[in-house]
Amino acid sequence: MAYRSNFDKLVQMRATVERAGESTAMVALARYSSSGSSPAEAISIAENILASASAASKMASMDLWIEMRVWAEAVFQSVHEQWSVPVYGGEYVMMSHRY
Repeated sequence: MAYRSNFDKLVQMRATVERAGESTAMVALARYSSSGSSPAEAISIAENILASASAASKMASMDLWIEMRVWAEAVFQSVHEQWSVPVYGGEYVMMSHRY
């Protein structure tokens, strides 16, 4: 349960920060026509804003990410549940669900 609640917080935190970056980028794109700058320049500015928002969301959620890794390791040690293919060398198998 702690892993899942931290995962949900992480997703919400990243979405909030990235959504704000997206709004700022959209404003920058909307301003280009009235400012006389070229579309390529406006796109470059918007891409920089989005990259900054992505980096900010990762930094803002780093503590939660670390805590999730600790919980994942605890689950692995107790019941050998592998939540990371690269870390534990597990095998990814896509399960098909039939309803």
